[in-house]
Amino acid sequence: MAYLYSDEELENYEIEDILIIMDSNVWLDLYTYPPASIENIIECFNENMGSFWLPYQVYIEFNRHVTKSRDEALYRYQNIKAEVCRLISDSSNKINAEFNKHKNKGFADAIELQKHLQDELSETIKKSKSELDSLYDSYKEEIACVEKENDIIAGLIENLNQQRGDSGFLIMELLGIYEEGERRYKYKMSPGFSDEKKKDNVESEQQFLLRKYGDLIIWKEIIRKTQNQKVTLIFVENERKSDWWDLSGIKKIPQVLKEEFSNGTSEGSKLIMIDFDEFLHHFGGKFNMLAGSVSEITNRAKFSKQVHAYIQNSKHNIVEIMVNEYMENNGYGNELTDCLTEISIFGGSVDSIDDVEITRIQVRACELIQDNDWDTLTIAAVVEIEFDASISEYVQRDVSHSGSVHATMQFSLNLDLLVDITDTNISERDACKITINYFEDIEILAIDHDEFSIDVSFDEDMFRDR
Repeated sequence: MAYLYSDEELENYEIEDILIIMDSNVWLDLYTYPPASIENIIECFNENMGSFWLPYQVYIEFNRHVTKSRDEALYRYQNIKAEVCRLISDSSNKINAEFNKHKNKGFADAIELQKHLQDELSETIKKSKSELDSLYDSYKEEIACVEKENDIIAGLIENLNQQRGDSGFLIMELLGIYEEGERRYKYKMSPGFSDEKKKDNVESEQQFLLRKYGDLIIWKEIIRKTQNQKVTLIFVENERKSDWWDLSGIKKIPQVLKEEFSNGTSEGSKLIMIDFDEFLHHFGGKFNMLAGSVSEITNRAKFSKQVHAYIQNSKHNIVEIMVNEYMENNGYGNELTDCLTEISIFGGSVDSIDDVEITRIQVRACELIQDNDWDTLTIAAVVEIEFDASISEYVQRDVSHSGSVHATMQFSLNLDLLVDITDTNISERDACKITINYFEDIEILAIDHDEFSIDVSFDEDMFRDR
């Protein structure tokens, strides 16, 4: 794995000679690691608490998100059980729907097969639940180290917060930072210019400003902490966005941060900014961490970067696959084909749409959006498709029209991607759970059709005795 710093550049720095500051996302990411690695890392950090310093803003942000991170760790296998059972249940429903199409057509063998398959699937669900429950019971014992009453990560955070001895900036100092933040964000100056700008309905104005300018507040705390000192600062952060980095060319520390650090500290000071996996690579041995813990985390970090690169490079293809799957798995009544029911094609009103087949798909615009949570991403796209379909329209009692249509449609699409890197042996695609969040701005651009047939039905009993 390529790191920002070579082993030779950092090999002479000892733990007692450096100041280590870790961003809130680094502390929260610890909950994604195996329990044994968590215990080993926290034990080593506790033994070297004097080398760490915790900004007050990091303390606030950690406590804002810790419940979510902790619960995801505690209930990981319960969530797997729910998802596995849901997938099996969905398959069962689809099988039932397919068999029901033929239940009145005299296929006795098919009906018998349907019952057999349903029995098999029911048994599979029971077995899966039992095995996953056993797996969860075993995992629960291991993960007890981060249960709320015994959370060793949160415990270390509390100790570091007490060790700091102050409560961050005063209100008037924060107002000055907010004003500076407006100027910096206007010119996209690090850090934090891409943080969320929308206020949640449940948060106060003060909470919103602390969140909006959180990265800048952390940086200002760091500058105040290191002022007039000769210090080697190791700032560890896992930010996936460009807030902290100059990404024009080779990834590096932005010049403005170098200047502010240099101007505030004494001559001979050094600013080193790295991801957590690189931090462990260079300093894990100096903390006497187990080699297994270090390799586990560096392997996950490598896989995480591979997954994010896959998403970035394949986002157009991901959109195409999801649209195709949606059209294949959702027949009459899906959000895209529903717009056909609003128009009259053969002189009636559409009452069924079948045999939908996409003949062309073009992603006209596509953007990958990174959430504050590293494992949550969104793809926003504008898509144009052409498709064929069989249409049946109601005209009047006992009369319907049917035929084939070829339509061109455009719409906006929003996909949610949840990245799970707990298993590094799967493919990058399998590490992403992708769901369609919503469609909007659905528009029919063109529609053509062949000649339609007129279907007339009548009640034979009315004419039998005449």
